[in-house]
Amino acid sequence: EKKIRVIYNSVDFLFNEKEKEELKIIAKDVCKKDLNFKENSVYLVSVSRLVKWKGQDCLVEAMPELTKKYKNIFLFIIGEGPEFENLASQILNLKLEEKVFLLGKLEHKDVFKYLKCADVFLLNTAYEGLSHTILEVMQVGIPIIASDVCSNPELIENGKNGFLVEYNNKKEIIEAIEKIIENPELKQKFARESRKKLEDFNFENLVNKTIDILKL
Repeated sequence: EKKIRVIYNSVDFLFNEKEKEELKIIAKDVCKKDLNFKENSVYLVSVSRLVKWKGQDCLVEAMPELTKKYKNIFLFIIGEGPEFENLASQILNLKLEEKVFLLGKLEHKDVFKYLKCADVFLLNTAYEGLSHTILEVMQVGIPIIASDVCSNPELIENGKNGFLVEYNNKKEIIEAIEKIIENPELKQKFARESRKKLEDFNFENLVNKTIDILKL
């Protein structure tokens, strides 16, 4: 294992040049107005395919307890997949129609708007490759709560640039959300440390580390 080195691919976050320029100038308050996001409210966002092992049902299940403590808290789930109807039924059964919203598949720039305005990003998954979604969220600069599986710990250092929780552990998810809500300084800390982590995924880093390996 002493002969193994990891060099990450560079990531351009999938935006074309025109989109990059447009998104740079979109102010957060404009996004909030477009999405009808209110002040003094908490917005949770999850983006992934709607399949059982992505654990969106656990996020929905956490909402009744969160809404007892935080009156104006909302969960937006972005994505499509075979679990859509099951999640819709779960939302109805828990009487969360005014708190949890299934948005289906959105255009990339619209996903970006939700992320830009969100207070917390959630990824509760049993399996994950190297998540480009997490990388995009880190670029936006909002706090991330992700399950402690597969490559997620390569991107998120618990308590430093986000929180890692046990997959489908509702109690840990709720506690992590509460910590972020009640400690606003964590947002700045996580954003700052995430920007540092993103340096591992730029083109210059890829080239320089590859050259270093070839020189060995």
